[in-house]
Amino acid sequence: MIIIDFSQIILANIFVELKNPKDLDLETCRGLVLNSIRLINSKFKNKYGEVVLACDSGSFWRKSSYPYYKANRKKNRDKSTIDWKSIFEIINTVRDEIQENFPYRVIRTDGAEADDVIATLVKRNSVEYINNGNKILIVSGDKDFIQLLKYPNVEIWDPIGKRNTVHNNPYGYLSEHILTGDVGDGVPNVLSPDDCLVLSKRQKPLTKKYKEAFSNGVPETSEYYANFKRNKLMIDLEMIPENIENSIIETYENESNKTKTKLVPYFLKNGLTILFDKINDFWG
Repeated sequence: MIIIDFSQIILANIFVELKNPKDLDLETCRGLVLNSIRLINSKFKNKYGEVVLACDSGSFWRKSSYPYYKANRKKNRDKSTIDWKSIFEIINTVRDEIQENFPYRVIRTDGAEADDVIATLVKRNSVEYINNGNKILIVSGDKDFIQLLKYPNVEIWDPIGKRNTVHNNPYGYLSEHILTGDVGDGVPNVLSPDDCLVLSKRQKPLTKKYKEAFSNGVPETSEYYANFKRNKLMIDLEMIPENIENSIIETYENESNKTKTKLVPYFLKNGLTILFDKINDFWG
C-alpha cells in the first residue's frame, strides 16, 4: 500500500513549482496534483501496490481536546497576503474529482487528520503483515511519521527531498518529540503551559538534565505530568480515539472496488492531453 499524505504533498508541490502561490488556479492545481500522483504510483506500485490518499477533514479531534492546537497556524494564515481559502477550495475540488473518477481509495472522515488516517491504516495492516507480507510506503515529508517506523513493514518516502526518511530508534524519537513538543502544531515542551506559544511567551528551556530525568516519561508525581499527558495526546499516534479509528477503517472499506472506467472521460473532459499519453501510469 502507498499512502499519500495528500494536503502536505500538494501544498509542498505548489510552493516548489509556483513562484507565486497566488497564481494557482483549478487547472494548474489539477495538473500538479495528478502528475505528482502519477510519478509516485509509477515509481512504487510494483513494490507496494495500491495508492490510498489520506486527507484532512474539516475538524480535528485534537482541537477539541486542546484548544491551542494549530492556533498559530490559522492566525498566521489569516494575516497572510495569500488567499488560503481559495487555495484550499481548489485543492478540495481536485480531491473530490479524484475520489469520483480515479481507482484510488480517498480517506477523509470527520474529526480525523491525514496523520490519523495514515497511522490507523499502518496499524491495521501491520497487524496483518505477518500473514500477508504487504509493505506500506508513507509518502510525506512530515517527520511525525518517524514513530511509525517501529512497524517492520513501513517505509517513508519524502518526495520533495526525493529520499527515504530513516531512523534507527523510532521509540526514542517519539519520546524526545513528546518532551520537546511541536511548535508548528502549537504544542509547547513539557515544562511550559498550554498558552505559551499562542501568547508568544518564552518556553522554559528543556535542558539536558530534564531530558535525562524524563527519558522514560514524566512521573505522575511531577508538576509537569499534566503537560506530559497533553503532549503525548497530541503527538503519539497511538493515542487516536477508538471511534476515529473505526470511522477511518469503515471509510477505507467503503472505498474498495473502485474501477478505472471513468478515467478516459475525465481526462478528455478536462483537456489533460499531456497526461493522457501517460494514463497507464495512474493504475497498478
